[in-house]
Amino acid sequence: MVESALHTITTTWRWQVRIDLRRRHIGLTVERDASVTVTIPPGVSAQEVAQAVAGKVDWIAHRVRLARETAPDHPVKELVGGEGFPWFGRSHRLRLVDDSDDEPAVRLEPGPSGWLRLQRRYAHDGQALIDWYSAGLQEHLAETSRQWHSRLGIRNPVTYRAADLGENQSAVRLGSTPTLTLHWAAAQLQLTQVSYLLARELCHVAAGRRLGQREHQSRLNACMPGWADHLRLMAQDWRRTWIGAVSLPRPQTRPDTALYCRVCQGEIAPGAERQVAAVEPGTNPWCCPMCWVHQA
Repeated sequence: MVESALHTITTTWRWQVRIDLRRRHIGLTVERDASVTVTIPPGVSAQEVAQAVAGKVDWIAHRVRLARETAPDHPVKELVGGEGFPWFGRSHRLRLVDDSDDEPAVRLEPGPSGWLRLQRRYAHDGQALIDWYSAGLQEHLAETSRQWHSRLGIRNPVTYRAADLGENQSAVRLGSTPTLTLHWAAAQLQLTQVSYLLARELCHVAAGRRLGQREHQSRLNACMPGWADHLRLMAQDWRRTWIGAVSLPRPQTRPDTALYCRVCQGEIAPGAERQVAAVEPGTNPWCCPMCWVHQA
């Protein structure tokens, strides 16, 4: 009944209804996937829910639009020469190299358009690049955290980490020695966006407690004017940031069974087969060397 009442408001949104025995009022949440969760206390009628939601239609529409604009669209990278990998907002192309064992697995050449060198033996997955991003981000945090501590009046030590946080860009754990963690992939964002992530979490550290929304925004206004613009741009960039997924090319291999030429029907000696690029699906793509010359 409640779902039917909600669909009379609009059918373009995906509704979810939850009953919370501890709740006294109707609550609305727009999820990351742009669905709308309506949390209701027991005994509320479908008409009451529809009226409450109808009064928040403009707010819901704004949040749904924002969720759709920032829905994750993380790329899958190929570890091949020429693939782009950002470093604090500046894109660098990948170059596979065969360096000696004493060279690092990943190295960025100097200059604004320097190549990102990846040793070929580490190109089977993205872990070497993830480790490189993590180390570089932690070094950046160690260099920039002092000025933020001074700006926010933080006197106690703070531990900084770079780790995989899934879809989250940052997290903080409060306590006697707070721990602030940024997603390793944040090293691909603009420097101003990384600074915003630091400021966002350090405001809680400076207060020594979790801040409410209004107080949190007030502190951000004081320490980082224009933070809302950085947040908007960061959210747009983050959805397209690489967070570790790679696609490895699959080389074409000869089947274990004997191969026969598609032209002369003769058996092809192992290692002598040639593959025709454009063939009908399900047909024999192999040629012997002699017929290959005439086909070319």
